[in-house]
Formats: sequence, C-alpha cells, structure tokens
Amino acid sequence: MEYVTLRNGFKLPMIGFGTFPLKGEELESVLKMTSAAGYQLYDSAFLYKNEEDIGVCLKKGILKRDDVLLTSKIQGIQYTGRRRCLYLDRISVKKAYRLSCRKFNTDHLDLYLLHSPFKGYAKAYKELMTLYKEGKVKAIGVSNFDIGELQNLYKECGEYPMVNQIELHPFNTMKPIVAFCKEHGIQVEAYSPFGRGNLVSEILNNPKLKEIASVHGKTVGQVVLRWIVQQGIVTIPRSTNAERIRQNLEVFDFFLSDEEMNYIDSLNQNKGYGAHFQTK
Repeated sequence: MEYVTLRNGFKLPMIGFGTFPLKGEELESVLKMTSAAGYQLYDSAFLYKNEEDIGVCLKKGILKRDDVLLTSKIQGIQYTGRRRCLYLDRISVKKAYRLSCRKFNTDHLDLYLLHSPFKGYAKAYKELMTLYKEGKVKAIGVSNFDIGELQNLYKECGEYPMVNQIELHPFNTMKPIVAFCKEHGIQVEAYSPFGRGNLVSEILNNPKLKEIASVHGKTVGQVVLRWIVQQGIVTIPRSTNAERIRQNLEVFDFFLSDEEMNYIDSLNQNKGYGAHFQTK
C-alpha cells in the first residue's frame, strides 16, 4: 500500500473501500473479504444507512478498529433537521458526529466530511473545524464541492478543507477541480472510479484500455485505478467479488506511460452522476 499525507500530517491509504450501498449480511460478508485483503480505509455516510452495520462488524472483530480508518459524512437533511428523520430540532455537527460514533461502535472517526454543499454548509464546516480542533477527528473535509464552493468555504471559514471527495473516472476526469485542489493543498479522493450505470461497462470494455491492460498484465479495472493513484489521488472502489477486491489493491507494482495516461485523460466526456446528488 502507498499513502498520501494530508497537510496536517495525517496519512491516508491511496486505495480504500467504498461501502455504499452495502448493508446487513451482504456488507458483513464483503467486509470479511476486505479485511482478509488488507484494506484500511473504509468510506461510509449517514446517508448510506450502514454505519451501524459496520459497527456490528467492528464489535464482532471482523474489522479491528486499530487497523482501520473510518470515514463518514454529514448530510443536509441531517444537519438542518427534518421531522421525517426523527430530528425535531436543528442538529449540530457535534451531535451528528456523536451519533455516527455510536453507530460505528467507536469513540472517534478518522475522516469526517460534509456530504454536499447543502444550505448552510459554511456554518456547518465551521463546526466541523471546531470538532477537529478539539481532537475528536483526525481530518476533515467535504464531498461534491466545486471550485466556487471551495472558494466560498475559504472566504467564510478562513481555510480550505483537507479533503474533497468527488466522482472521478475516465469519462469524468475533473481536471479543473483536481488542479485547483492540488494548488490549495486539498487532497482529492475519487469515488465511483469505474463510473456508474452503463458507464461501467463502457469503461471496462474499452478496446484501448484492454490493450493497455494486456501490456501490463493487469485488468482494465487495475489500469483505471493506477491512472487515478498515479495522479496522487486517493480512490475508494467498491466490489462484492473477492478476486476483484484483492485485485483493486494490486496497482502499485506497475506504471503507466505518459502516452497511456494521456489517452485515458482523453476519454473525458464530463459524464458524472454525483456532483450534487445529495439533498441540500
């Protein structure tokens, strides 16, 4: 495994595991595979409704808390409070954090993010900063923020987030945001690295990507993940297949040439599903 160091000195594995939309027995079965494969970084969220299931796996010892880094995210409805979510009054970031910790069966989270630029996100991020300064979480950041929203966050809060988690894959390379984040010390973390829906098949069956994979003795999935991490970007692929779960970690023993990297860059079509899919 290779790691990146955030600007506060905290290290993140370059490859983690995305848990959405896994729940219950299926999630438990998959986490047994990821644990055996050696995954350390796990991504969840209030919105995914699987924090408690991950907590069960921690309690059972399927995952060992000292060996893993837990990520969760606070969502707009959760923060502002809605009766249908059983919140009768406004809920603060601290309360949301304590609730997630209780569900995870842990006393702290490692990475805590705002899930989207929901209404009042700057005020929420200030509360997140306080949580970090109090030592309750190792690192903080955002998800699905564009350049304008990152700039506004800096204007309102006086600092940029440590992490920006965005949808990034060969058909949605997000070059302007990636460049902006690198310029301002924001670590990019890519979710949906193989796209979504029909895009997954289009990417994994691309003839040129198959050719590149064959040259390196790798799968197309491994080539895509290598393209991401070779840019210095963390990624959190998800799979329920034991072989692919193992393969997704085996991307640090080869390099893509500049020509190969440029070809994958050229596939960009600005096709993304997740830019602002969360309720604001």
